[in-house]
Amino acid sequence: MEIGKRIKKIRNDKSMKQEEFGALIGSNRSVISRLESGRQQIDQEILMKFWTTLRVSPHWLITGEDPGGVAEVAKLKSDLKETKRTLSLVEAHRDSLTEIIQLLKDAAGVNKQ
Repeated sequence: MEIGKRIKKIRNDKSMKQEEFGALIGSNRSVISRLESGRQQIDQEILMKFWTTLRVSPHWLITGEDPGGVAEVAKLKSDLKETKRTLSLVEAHRDSLTEIIQLLKDAAGVNKQ
């Protein structure tokens, strides 16, 4: 798939018209039309707008190859943030959790002989 088709795919995935999509990346309908049709080559400024506005990898946009980085890194960062938050909650309530676990064990008869 060439660059123009990838641009069109991104736009279609967002259910946007060329005019709306152009405004989103600080351009206009005619530029989007020329990019999608291959009549205009993508420049560095537009590549950066795709990255900063839409988080579309310039590498993928140019080559079509997924570097396995952008979406994966964002997900890992999100997962790490959530894990840190959960751990801080567990640490803050360690004594309460121990007490609750013991109460549950006692209620279930786990520690009874």
